[in-house]
Amino acid sequence: MNINKTIWEFAKCMGLDWIATGGGCDYVWKGTGMGTAENSRDGERVSFVLGSTEDLASTPDALNEPSTVGIYINDPEWLNGTFINFPTATQAMEFMASASNAWTIDNPPFPEN
Repeated sequence: MNINKTIWEFAKCMGLDWIATGGGCDYVWKGTGMGTAENSRDGERVSFVLGSTEDLASTPDALNEPSTVGIYINDPEWLNGTFINFPTATQAMEFMASASNAWTIDNPPFPEN
C-alpha cells in the first residue's frame, strides 16, 4: 500500500479502508452497500474515494492538505463522480466516515463550501 502512514493511521481510526487500483496509486476508500427505500435510492452502491485536491490521481500526503472526496454511485469504474472539496484531509475523512449511503450525498452533514 502506498498511502502516507499518517493518513492511513487516521483513516483506520475513522473505520475507513483502502483500495488498490492497479495503476500504482492506492486510495483511502469507503464502500457502502445498498440504499434504503426511505431515501428513494434503493439498490445503489456508493464508493467514497479520498484524493488530493491538487492531483486527484493521488492521495494526500498530510492531514492538513486540501483534499477531495470523489463519490461514485453505481459506478465501479469511477467515470462519473460527484466531487466535494475539503480544506483538509482530516475533514474529508470525517465526512467519509459519516457517510452511510447515497442519501448522504443529497443531504450532506456538512456546511456548503
